This record gives sequence, C-alpha cells and structure tokens, in this order.
Amino acid sequence: MLHVAADLATDPTYGEMSPDRMYAGLFDATQNVLDSIEKAGTVKRLVYTSSTAAVMGPQSEGAPQPHIYSEDDWSGGTYESLEERWQGGWTIEKNAYAVGKVECEKMTYAWGDKTGIDVVTSCPCHVLGPLLCKAHDTIWQHRLGEIFAGRYSIDMMWNICDVRDIAQSQRLMLETEAATNGTRYMNVSPGDVGALDSPDAPNRASGEPTARELVEMLKTLYP
Repeated sequence: MLHVAADLATDPTYGEMSPDRMYAGLFDATQNVLDSIEKAGTVKRLVYTSSTAAVMGPQSEGAPQPHIYSEDDWSGGTYESLEERWQGGWTIEKNAYAVGKVECEKMTYAWGDKTGIDVVTSCPCHVLGPLLCKAHDTIWQHRLGEIFAGRYSIDMMWNICDVRDIAQSQRLMLETEAATNGTRYMNVSPGDVGALDSPDAPNRASGEPTARELVEMLKTLYP
C-alpha cells in the first residue's frame, strides 16, 4: 500500500491551517492508513511518503562541513538530539511539518514491528510535475510564486524530483527484497544532499543550483 501525500497548507482552498491542525492531520491521515491495512489483513508492506524535512536540518557544533546527509539523519542529527540541535525550534508551533513527519515515521516503524508489516519510507524534497488537482497553489508552484514575489531566498539545494520518478521509485520500494521495516530512501539528486552547503561544496555532483542561484537565474530570465 502507498501513503502518498500530506497537506502543506500553501493553498487556502483546503481551509485555514494552524500548526496544531497540520501536526494532527499528519497523524490522523497516517493512522487512517494503518487502520485500513489492519482491517484488510492482506497488506504486507506500506510505503510511507515522509520528507527530507525529516532528514536534513542543523548540524551539531564542530561537525565536519559540509555534511552529507543520509538516511541515518533525523532532521539534521539523531532522533535523541533534535531538541538540542534546533535550540528551541523543535516544537509543533515552530516546525509542525518536520516534527510531524519525524514522529509519524517513528510511529509507523513501531507499528510495523508490532504487526509484522514492513514500513518503508520515501523522503522527497521539492516535488515537481503535472497538475492533477483543482488547487494549484501547492508546494512547487507556491515556491515559484514566492520567488517571483521576492520572498524566497533560503540557502539550500533546490533538489527537484519529478513526481513520476518518485512514483516509479515507490513502486520499486514496494517490490524490493532489500528493504525491511524501517528502511528509508531519499528521493533527491545523488550527491546534492547538503542542505546548507556553499556553492562550491564538493558534493554538488549533479550541478543542481541552490535556491539562491535559482532566484538569480529566474531574475535574469524574467526581469
């Protein structure tokens, strides 16, 4: 079974969004999927769509730079160190989406241990692709709108992944025998998983622009 999405609160079509509603929605929707699986009694594996928000984040002081994130990272460090690393920012009010995604992942893995059903996680970053819904002010379109309005200049890899590539990868996650309960896969450009790297960082193998570089490109193309 596939769990594929969450409300990111960028489009008012879906109603007003508060941090508490976003956090609760992540859990409610995920719990609905888990309940359905248990009711069906035939599902052997769940692919849960999490986010690189549950992988990338602040590094500990004195850590080697640039840090290359992997599936072992939890929002920049270990699960146990998150409150200290985020220095008061690891709360529902300040970071509802990332906190919710991390805790939902942990919840699903514990459920997998209890039920014997594998939970394998997909962690994409910026997902682009064809528009299939009526509400179009969602994540990537919203981000481009913020750029054109001059309100987006965060220092991170843009790290685009086409939704069709993610769909193919998730089908493979369902089928592979290499994964077990708790296996995580990042849907990002290979080598470009340093969230706060300098433009000349050695792990930028694909040449993908940072968000700041993308802003400058778009300024040139659309002055």
